[in-house]
Amino acid sequence: MATFLHLHAATNTTVYDILERNNIPQGFIPKGVKSYTLRPLESHLEARLGVGHCDLTFVAVGGKRFKFRFAHTFGGVIGYGALREVYGVSVQAEKGFAWVRISKVLRDAGAGDQLIILGEQEFDEYFPTSDFTVRPACSSIIGN
Repeated sequence: MATFLHLHAATNTTVYDILERNNIPQGFIPKGVKSYTLRPLESHLEARLGVGHCDLTFVAVGGKRFKFRFAHTFGGVIGYGALREVYGVSVQAEKGFAWVRISKVLRDAGAGDQLIILGEQEFDEYFPTSDFTVRPACSSIIGN
């Protein structure tokens, strides 16, 4: 089975379109991206929010709560079904737990279609991709 990388960006293409074309659900990143840069030769994608840092609260299967934090500028190396070398995105597994920097986001289309989020400190969590179909709004905004 061939895997294709879709990195061409037309002038009216959004960062959400780039994610979808590469099999990453657009709901992984919040509403409010004002601009982005795509460097196809390096497969590098960088997005900028119109606000400062953005926190998203997410409840996973089993009622376990996760909070995601997106810096004003975030990005990584995009490939079909993967976002690697991620920067500017952190996750907090439960209230009071330390923030962990996310390093990779992988889509596993088998076994129930999961979005696998990997981070530092041996963090790995599996989420149904159906939980990322809608672009979430920030639950809090920190600075500018």
